[in-house]
Amino acid sequence: VDRPLSNPKSIQIAEYGVNDFYAAHSDNSVTNASRDAGASGQDDVRSNYRAITCILYVNEGWEAKDGGALRIYLDSAEIKTPGDAKDCCEHVDVNPANGRLLIFDSKMVHSVEKVLNENKVRRALTL
Repeated sequence: VDRPLSNPKSIQIAEYGVNDFYAAHSDNSVTNASRDAGASGQDDVRSNYRAITCILYVNEGWEAKDGGALRIYLDSAEIKTPGDAKDCCEHVDVNPANGRLLIFDSKMVHSVEKVLNENKVRRALTL
């Protein structure tokens, strides 16, 4: 392993109501300093040591028509600007069904699509 093993100190709890979303991002993105130095050939510097992201959904009765899917951009781990993934990477949408556990590379670009059901709240625990 080329990085220290560590455990997060907390669990993120996120709630999204109707019309809420989260723009495309990476949980371990290339830092601005690394982007600025890119022209000089310096290696990319990541924002943290996080290697994997784990998300557990707690949404009883959630259906695809309720919105709020997690959109994961395939082959996006080396994208330097998350917004670029929309133009160059295929994606898959994952319905945040109750009890579903996702585990993926923290460098991958992903977003939360808009919640469409005004009577439901999308909830997720992230590590």
